[in-house]
Amino acid sequence: MLDVLRSKAGYLHSSQLQLRSVLRKIRKYEALLLHRNQRSSGKTLYPNG
Repeated sequence: MLDVLRSKAGYLHSSQLQLRSVLRKIRKYEALLLHRNQRSSGKTLYPNG
């Protein structure tokens, strides 16, 4: 019984770490998009430039 609980706790911990890294990537991507939008707000004709 204890082994099952321990493995479940380990799984939860690893999934939590994965979730945290994914959230960090999403935040980084959002910051990048925000920065790009702010930079290209003056020249709306060329959103990629």
